[in-house]
Amino acid sequence: MTYVIHYAPDNAVLIIRLALEQRGLPYHAQLVDRAAQAQRAPAYLALNPNGLIPVLETPQGPLFETAAILLWLGDTHGGLGPAPQDNPRGDYLKWLFFVANTLHSALRMMFYPDKYIGPDAADQAALRTGLRGWFDLSATPALLALCKQLEALPCTAALQAAEVLGATPFTAPVYPDPPHGSAT
Repeated sequence: MTYVIHYAPDNAVLIIRLALEQRGLPYHAQLVDRAAQAQRAPAYLALNPNGLIPVLETPQGPLFETAAILLWLGDTHGGLGPAPQDNPRGDYLKWLFFVANTLHSALRMMFYPDKYIGPDAADQAALRTGLRGWFDLSATPALLALCKQLEALPCTAALQAAEVLGATPFTAPVYPDPPHGSAT
């Protein structure tokens, strides 16, 4: 089966596309045009009633929520994390859901401040500035080393080309310039 991943560039879907690429799973990336509010269209809402991106179409039906999709892919195809019976499974799950529920939420506020504090540009700039300073990758050498390893993987290279992410998407990200769709 070829999966269909509904995506917008430089979005939470990036990790799912990395997982699909890493496992060599066949998939088709279906652009959700945020500029046209395609995530609010009835056809998309039938896949994800929350109107959020991403959605992965599977033989069991559509899946949404990044952590749920990653967990399903790992349990279905293996190789993405510890199996349910493995001792490190608890650590894997707590960090997977921490990233999805805590870290991702903070990043969403940084990238979409208008959704949280309104249209005032000065307020948005203050929020972005405050959120940017909360994490310094260089202060976590193990995480920095892991990010560098990820940047060297073939699956990362495939997405760097597909979404024009730049040479260092995890250690020194830049705003992408995707060939299709909008990264904002």
